[in-house]
Amino acid sequence: MSEVDLIPVALFDDPFRGAPNKIALCETYHSTNKPTASNFRHLARKIFTSENCDKHDPWFGIEQEYTITRTIGNQIDWPYGWKEGQLPLPQ
Repeated sequence: MSEVDLIPVALFDDPFRGAPNKIALCETYHSTNKPTASNFRHLARKIFTSENCDKHDPWFGIEQEYTITRTIGNQIDWPYGWKEGQLPLPQ
């Protein structure tokens, strides 16, 4: 068993459940204060310091994607908002 600490770094209004609910984005660390293998936010924080941004004027983007599903039929997970049994149109 391993313990993972969640360190909140940003707080947003929850667009799904509405006020007063919030969604917290977190960094993840082992109890030894070592970042977990999937925690890349700590690297960005080290790189994008005020000093580095003033010197280099960086452009960057970070993308996180999530799929919210619901169970339909015989316990099939289907993306929320899609018609049952149908795929969305190409984007």
